[in-house]
Amino acid sequence: MEGYVSKPVRPEVPRRGIELTTRGASSPNSPQTPVSHERPGQSEWDLKQLMERLDGDHEFLRELLVIFQQDAQANTDKARAALASGDFAALTRAAHTLKGMLKNLAMGAAAQTASDLEQASRKELHAESEQGLQQLNKELAALFPEVEAQLSEVKS
Repeated sequence: MEGYVSKPVRPEVPRRGIELTTRGASSPNSPQTPVSHERPGQSEWDLKQLMERLDGDHEFLRELLVIFQQDAQANTDKARAALASGDFAALTRAAHTLKGMLKNLAMGAAAQTASDLEQASRKELHAESEQGLQQLNKELAALFPEVEAQLSEVKS
């Protein structure tokens, strides 16, 4: 169905589609923007996108980040314990929860790592799950100082 959008659209999505569509119609001599091979939303933390989603509400951002700090730690602890005991169902749940949390906060790279962990644990792949959890822990360790810095800027 042409012209139908099933979910809320970020402004850059249709803009990118228009650029890609019209790029083929340009003349061979016109300059073209290089195509990025990075998936949309896959940066470390797209705070600008998150603030757009929150309509600039800094207090709500603060609440979300405080919850994130607590829940991310609790879920990584659950994931670590689940992996150690071979409980792939619990590992899958923890990874899924982390993935959703990270996506909602526009933490794209870490969300993708959590998604990869979820898929590996769903298939009960121990080595891949262990590697995914280690990578996710590294990415979260890099994000936590940024979250702390943001929280210090957005005082209640």
